[in-house]
Amino acid sequence: MADLMRFLLRHSIVGFSAAALFVAGLCLLDLNGFGGLLSRSDLAPAIYLLPVAALGLTFSSAQMGIVLMLGWDTPDERRPPQRRT
Repeated sequence: MADLMRFLLRHSIVGFSAAALFVAGLCLLDLNGFGGLLSRSDLAPAIYLLPVAALGLTFSSAQMGIVLMLGWDTPDERRPPQRRT
């Protein structure tokens, strides 16, 4: 797999994971009765996956945009980009 595809896939997984945790937090906090709706519904997985999919697209796009704009395209992504002087 090309380096760019691996890079984008890795950061989209981070965004979708953040979305899943965010929706899980909404369920645990029971904001606007969302957690109660899930506990009483037969379609709980579908109701959970819809906001995860929508927020996952948003969070993964934001994650990839942030990483690309910061210039973290080096093999060692944990280190911040170096300024060229």
